[in-house]
Amino acid sequence: MASIINVDQINNAAGTTALTVDTSGRILTPARPAFSVYQSSNLSSQNYTDFTKVPFDTKDFDVGTNVT
Repeated sequence: MASIINVDQINNAAGTTALTVDTSGRILTPARPAFSVYQSSNLSSQNYTDFTKVPFDTKDFDVGTNVT
């Protein structure tokens, strides 16, 4: 037997909309974080055998303010 849940909208605990199901059954998501960053110049030779932060200095786009 299949379970059926009838909802039009799902919210997070703070009350903001997490997703909406429209009348066609499509799932609409208001927040889709995405970003593209890169290093504009060559990095000097470094030992990357350990955990190292790579200093990206150029940002193409940032949807959702994810890159600081």
